[in-house]
Amino acid sequence: RYGITKKTFEKYQPNNMKIEDDLSFYGLLDELAESNINDTLRYKVVNYLEMFNDEVKEIMKGVLIKDLELGISATTVNKVWPKLIPGFSLQLAARFENVELHKDEEIFVTEKFDGIRCVCISIIFQ
Repeated sequence: RYGITKKTFEKYQPNNMKIEDDLSFYGLLDELAESNINDTLRYKVVNYLEMFNDEVKEIMKGVLIKDLELGISATTVNKVWPKLIPGFSLQLAARFENVELHKDEEIFVTEKFDGIRCVCISIIFQ
């Protein structure tokens, strides 16, 4: 966590703070990760982002506030880097009464109520 939120960019406006010429975005992220967030760091972030065009600035903001929308799903990411994002799939439309259970087998049950799906995970001990 970097301690930067959407409100940071509303409250703190660029103030022409001098930013080191060799500071990279990764360097800024490292500094935020290793430091206690304070007003000086918040101003450093907003002033650093001012060095970039709007498109790059929005990407950086997305990284900082951990809300970077890429328009791809976990399935797509896992096709490129297998098992990078853990997941599981549900077998829908199978009646529980028709499932053969085995000792110590994990089962996943879903219940759908008014369009809201709940996933329950249980282990059957016999």
